[in-house]
Amino acid sequence: MSLSIALGQLGIGISGVAAGWLYKEYGYLSNALLGALALVLMALVVGYGLPEPDLQASVGEG
Repeated sequence: MSLSIALGQLGIGISGVAAGWLYKEYGYLSNALLGALALVLMALVVGYGLPEPDLQASVGEG
């Protein structure tokens, strides 16, 4: 198993534990807000962290 897959599985496990604890303590709304926050953070990472391919490179390959 590659390191990236293993880290992904670890992250899923940790977030599952956190979500279960939050649900037990604060209910559904806490999980909904945590999911919305994760979605916004992922959108920021994709929007600002991933480089766009160069237009010339894309045209040259097609």
